Amino acid sequence: MKLTKEQIDFIETALIEKCNFKDFDDVRMELTDHIATEIETEIENNKLLFDAAFVKVMTRWNPMILPKSWSRYENVPYIVCKLWKSLDWKFQFAAIPIAALISYLFFLLQERDFSVYLLLLPILLAGLISNIYLLYRKLIIKIHSTLSSYALHKIFKLSLVMLLFIGLNILVFNGITENSIQPLSFPTIYISLIMMGKSWVMHKHLKIENQLLKVI
Repeated sequence: MKLTKEQIDFIETALIEKCNFKDFDDVRMELTDHIATEIETEIENNKLLFDAAFVKVMTRWNPMILPKSWSRYENVPYIVCKLWKSLDWKFQFAAIPIAALISYLFFLLQERDFSVYLLLLPILLAGLISNIYLLYRKLIIKIHSTLSSYALHKIFKLSLVMLLFIGLNILVFNGITENSIQPLSFPTIYISLIMMGKSWVMHKHLKIENQLLKVI
């Protein structure tokens, strides 16, 4: 037996309204296909009606598709949280030791009277360009995938933080304060690395978007 279009739409609506898959088009489409196939199997093998088969299959999927309240990503389906947490380890958490190492190298160079700002400027500019690119993608995005939603998660908040540190660095550079650059170097480098990592994730999303647009 093959499900009707109305029944498939019912599955997709349930994933959107009950499991918060509204902003994850790629996973939602794949899940809808898997769940529909399993429901068809239940109807054919166990002679169940659609409603009973739907409840049985969705109950089996619930641990993976329902949002977890304890997650740092509130109201995000567990299957998406797993991917996002793996990306966190690759980008957000990995950026901490990298930013710390670069800041330490800057400190050593500053002790030798090197102009640390000449070294900090390329990193800051790369982060700023990445930030602008992400904001641009936020405005024109056509398909919402797990990668694009991750890349744009709290993007406006991160943008304000980046602007804050850019402003603070400009103040230090202009000599308004005599404090060392060191208190500012780590957060500035860290937020720049985060923006670069998110831009790379967004670039990967474009491939998914192009594929989904062909299907839709």
